[in-house]
Amino acid sequence: MTVAAIVLVMNVVTLIYSLWFIIKVASPDFFSKTVKHLSQLEREGDVEVKEYLVAFIEMEKALRT
Repeated sequence: MTVAAIVLVMNVVTLIYSLWFIIKVASPDFFSKTVKHLSQLEREGDVEVKEYLVAFIEMEKALRT
């Protein structure tokens, strides 16, 4: 009974987190906010969204190979 309760709680938490993540990523300004945040951390300046996406795609390709 205890194991079933733990699994149920874990499923509910996972479902809630998944919904929150989808809503967050679906927001129109998600990439703009991410680029701005990462550029401040890395270069202390602005980076265009295009540059960020090109670099991200190249990183994804490298990781998949």
